Amino acid sequence: QVESVELRKYTQIESIDRIFEIIDTIKPHSVAVDEGYAAGSLEIISKKLENDKYEWMRNRFHVVSFGEVIHIPVKEFFGSAEEELYIDEDSEEGRYIKRPMKVFMTAIIARMLLNEKIAIGPVDAEHKNERRTLLEELRSVKIEKLNEKSGYPVYTKKDLHKVSAFMVGVYGYFLSTGSFKIVQEGNKKVLRKQYSKDEVT
Repeated sequence: QVESVELRKYTQIESIDRIFEIIDTIKPHSVAVDEGYAAGSLEIISKKLENDKYEWMRNRFHVVSFGEVIHIPVKEFFGSAEEELYIDEDSEEGRYIKRPMKVFMTAIIARMLLNEKIAIGPVDAEHKNERRTLLEELRSVKIEKLNEKSGYPVYTKKDLHKVSAFMVGVYGYFLSTGSFKIVQEGNKKVLRKQYSKDEVT
């Protein structure tokens, strides 16, 4: 389901109140917000989460900035295949592959859709146009070129608001349902596996 909050209709506080009404109604396993778009709202949201009523929500609330770079530890995720991988960073802490968050999440979304971990299903008549817009935007995402310095793909530069919201939602789902976490280590955002007790021992 897609719900668009138009500035003409809502103020910032009313928009956040609406988000929490949706949280109360559907009890989501996660909520994710884009730091760039929601920078002014994060303080208000954090105060709302201090309410005992939303204690269950605190560890399910994720903030993402798609301008950041994610560091993926080679040994942790790829084992002994290091010699076959392009290493972006070799430091005292280990060897890493680096990916811009947007590039990383685009790959994650493509894989989850192909593996049927997520799907864009049918919706009721009220949200039919929103779904159509999302599908049209998804089809319009193309790699325009590769960055000459980094080699990373540069995607279509359009205002793809539904795709952006979809990507933020999948980010929360990815962290809440997978065995992964993203942690700040020094000046790096690092992807880590969450090991079970059996794996640790």
